[in-house]
Amino acid sequence: MSIAKTHVIEMVQSATPKAAADNLGTVLVGDVGGTNARFALYRYPIEAPGKGEIIDREIRSVSDYVAFDAAMAAYLESRQLTGADLNGASLAVASAVVGQQVQFTNSPWRFSISEIQAQFNFRQLRVLNDFEALGFSLDNLPATSLSTVQVGRGSEKGTEVVLGPGTGLGVAVRHCETGIIMPSEGGHVSFAPTDQDERELLDFISRDFTRVSYERILSGPGIERLYAFQCARLGRHAGSNNPATAAEIVHRALTGQDAAADWAIDRFLKVLGHFAGDVVLMFGGFRGVFLAGGILPRIIDKLVSGGFVERFTEKGRFAPLMKAIPISLITDDAASLRGAAARLLTPV
Repeated sequence: MSIAKTHVIEMVQSATPKAAADNLGTVLVGDVGGTNARFALYRYPIEAPGKGEIIDREIRSVSDYVAFDAAMAAYLESRQLTGADLNGASLAVASAVVGQQVQFTNSPWRFSISEIQAQFNFRQLRVLNDFEALGFSLDNLPATSLSTVQVGRGSEKGTEVVLGPGTGLGVAVRHCETGIIMPSEGGHVSFAPTDQDERELLDFISRDFTRVSYERILSGPGIERLYAFQCARLGRHAGSNNPATAAEIVHRALTGQDAAADWAIDRFLKVLGHFAGDVVLMFGGFRGVFLAGGILPRIIDKLVSGGFVERFTEKGRFAPLMKAIPISLITDDAASLRGAAARLLTPV
């Protein structure tokens, strides 16, 4: 049984939810990041909640809504549902979940957990970190949802690390013997350069930020900074009036159109490998590493064949141990939704 410290608010109601039928339960699940909010319904057998399925999934852009509650209300209205019609809700959010107030790290959205529960009349509500939710999804991920980055046996005991870049950089750790999942804000630790290129990169980014964290590099905006840095070194303009987006830079690198883009993605993966290896050492994650996020599935070939693994294993006396750690990429973009559902329905 997996247990993690998350926020849950419950309201006992006697009525049977409208969305439940034929001994099925239905909960709202959400995966809310800095760019997109993904909502869906999780429908499950009451007697076997782990055997449910994600249905009616929808993506809504954060920029289209002034506030989080408006986006969630629009989703529920599109399904002709209210919170009271459901067995509950579970939201995976790209933020630290501390206390009642949730302030998203990479968007202006914020909300009060208790106010959201009351506003939508949810029978029960859980709010947890998005990478914590990924940790809860691991036991139920089919093999087809994982791609191998490094083959290894890993340790029989210990912890597993879940991390990945998207709009931000998420990190969580799962203790495999107890099932406890520890969310963190590890993506915000200070960036540590390892060579002259990265020292110059740090100086470049420091023009805009007094403190440079790994997230400033290992994220969608980070790819754009890497590209702008390399363009500047080549005497090119990255396009100050209409700068290339991370998606455009990835496309240019994959199609061989742009040497600066190719350098940016290569360096992105090297820094990610170095960071991931440090997280393993920090938390004793020798059982395995799971990579996630919206960026890596788009560059999976470069992830496997590029500098990521080399930098991951370059840990001096610990290099032999690092080379034995299995590394997988989660390719199921509904994994956080499944994990959010699993946390809500996990007996405590």
